[in-house]
Amino acid sequence: MSTVIIGGGIIGASIAHYLSINASQDHEIHIIESSNHLFSGASGYAAGFIAKDWFAPALAPLGKFSYELHKRLAAEYDGNRRWGFMPGTALSLDVNSPDGTTGYDWLLDGSSRALAASGEASKELEVPEWLTKQKGARVEVISGEDTVAQVDPLRLCHFLHETTVSHGVKWHYPAQVVSVTTDPTTNLISSVTLGLQKPSASPEDRPLISSLAGYSLLVRSPRHTLLHEHDQYKGKAHAVFTTLPEEHGGFSPEICSREGAEIYIAGLNSSEIPLPARAEGSKAIMDEKQMALLRKVAVQFLGKLASSEESIENEDDLEIIREGLCFRPVSNTGLPIVSRVRDELLGDQISVRSDHTAVGREIGGVFIATGHGPWGISQSLGTGKVIADMVDGIEPEVDIRIEMANSMYEGNYNDSNRAFLQAFMARSTMTFEEAKPVLAAIFSAQENRQILAEDITQADLNSYISAANSAISPFDLEIRSAKPQIALDNNSTNNNNNNGSTIQLVYALVNTTSDPLTQLATSYTVDEIAFVKRLLDAMFETYNTRRSEAMVLSSIQALQLAKVSSSSSSSTSAENATNQDGAAQSLTMPQAETMLARLVEEGWFQKSAKGFYSLSPRGLMELRGWLVDTYNDDEEEGNRGKRIKFCAACRDIITVGQRCANRDCMGRLHDTCIRNFFRMQQSERCPVCKAEWPGNRYVGERAITTTEQYMQGRRRSQNTAAARQSVINSQINGDEEEEEEDES
Repeated sequence: MSTVIIGGGIIGASIAHYLSINASQDHEIHIIESSNHLFSGASGYAAGFIAKDWFAPALAPLGKFSYELHKRLAAEYDGNRRWGFMPGTALSLDVNSPDGTTGYDWLLDGSSRALAASGEASKELEVPEWLTKQKGARVEVISGEDTVAQVDPLRLCHFLHETTVSHGVKWHYPAQVVSVTTDPTTNLISSVTLGLQKPSASPEDRPLISSLAGYSLLVRSPRHTLLHEHDQYKGKAHAVFTTLPEEHGGFSPEICSREGAEIYIAGLNSSEIPLPARAEGSKAIMDEKQMALLRKVAVQFLGKLASSEESIENEDDLEIIREGLCFRPVSNTGLPIVSRVRDELLGDQISVRSDHTAVGREIGGVFIATGHGPWGISQSLGTGKVIADMVDGIEPEVDIRIEMANSMYEGNYNDSNRAFLQAFMARSTMTFEEAKPVLAAIFSAQENRQILAEDITQADLNSYISAANSAISPFDLEIRSAKPQIALDNNSTNNNNNNGSTIQLVYALVNTTSDPLTQLATSYTVDEIAFVKRLLDAMFETYNTRRSEAMVLSSIQALQLAKVSSSSSSSTSAENATNQDGAAQSLTMPQAETMLARLVEEGWFQKSAKGFYSLSPRGLMELRGWLVDTYNDDEEEGNRGKRIKFCAACRDIITVGQRCANRDCMGRLHDTCIRNFFRMQQSERCPVCKAEWPGNRYVGERAITTTEQYMQGRRRSQNTAAARQSVINSQINGDEEEEEEDES
């Protein structure tokens, strides 16, 4: 079986690179590219700015993964010499706003450049000499340490081309796919016919992708030489982001220094320029007025300063190396589409797999990777590796959010999709292992032959979830996924460790708009809702202190909350009253026990082997925004008011994991994130304050159960419940005014 990649830009080249590493001799890989000259589009004319953590949540895993692959590839193949890989620093230059607020040209919501930067302004500022001083301007560092880098994308693309050719990949250009031939007996694709002209396609045939044109300049400056690059900046690149006032163009220039003493400037974009038939056709439609505006802006920020007076323009002493106009693919959601195409969407005349016993690359399929917008270079390697893993039939190393496939499936909802959604809604949550027999039954009924659970792939589940989300989004519902904060086996929810257990994504149906407590009102009484609120208050206030971030309740603690205390009854009833009259009343002990069991059964809570209750993955997904709004106090000084904290690796709420030894530091890591986070680090240090990571300071149940006081209490009490409860209360509610032990 052969693999055919349509599109020979950096995404296609990256896919071929990772596929060719493990390709057998009898498996051919072909790349079809329509241009006369390779990489004459955005892949060769882009900025080459690479970021680690400048992305919206849906893109964050792919962005970080791709950044690490860029570093790994550069280290393995001498990337600095071969394609100009350089660590970098990102700066914001404010020339417009008097309060120092930086404005940026958002491409689409979720795809911003500088506004997505996670770094904070630095006092130690090194402004590159090539940047002309602007009167009254303010410069800030907006990148953290080791979070941005720079490459020459054209040289990187040529490296990928040379490497794939050496691995046996066949490149065909200029060429386009004009037809696909199938075997009349099996409907399997038997051949792909190439030509110089492809059949005309209507807009409906395209997967909701539009083009965004961007002008660019590549220049040299007398103030940025190889001597500056090597001696002054020590091989580090700089990227500057700014915004011009309307009277000076009103767009947002991006200026990047690159290896070889080159400076790249872009940011002048347009969505109205029609896409040419081939990439090299952009030269014929270049607007000289727009290019002149970009040259003028280049002189403003890079030219020799002629005078300190604003009325006199800078002297143009720049050498223009190249002018460019390229087109970047943008999806209607602002997110790239990285997914397998569902087999049924290919039509009745095309089949991609001979049988369900096929494994690995023999499974076959149609895959799509497009719509990366301004992040195509940055996310290229990560996308290539993920698609290669999908083609090979293995789980990708990084979680590709199902949002990236949603836009492909609008209007293709059928009975099999309805059956899956009904099965999903009958459960509170679902994992991939739980979904496999469900999908196998649906496929068996659809194809009128037996399909086994082991035949179901992650791509099958992703495509059905994507279709379901498109169908239910008008009702403010969404199937979301999250990694459980403790490793759960397939038969129990009572584990609280990660000793080799497989971390499976948990999928849950959540309401995206209404108050979660209001949602409970449809199936719980006022008194039961008030009980749930008391449980949450206890988890995230009473038992989530600076001394002990437990965020769990023992069985005794939970049952004690069945009774409404006199101090809280008025506020509880006022906050939780629904359509029924009167204040919330206490529950009896049997009612509370039944309620707790129901919360566990319905997937809101989970109960550990030691008897502690905590929020489940579904509960955290549903309550995420509400928890932050309810329990975090932005007005309180420092971090004391931030009871809801976030993992520094995945940026999600943390209720189980480890913390920094410094109680005032916000450094926290999930147990499920620690291994991958530190794998690429030279030493295990706090991601926030950079102190040595202790490895024995815990968040969650272990904040109680690993203490010597707790273990001694268990031994003395011979595990009696009352004595254990006394130890827990003492551990969590100890006098915080006392002198705490030095944890550093």
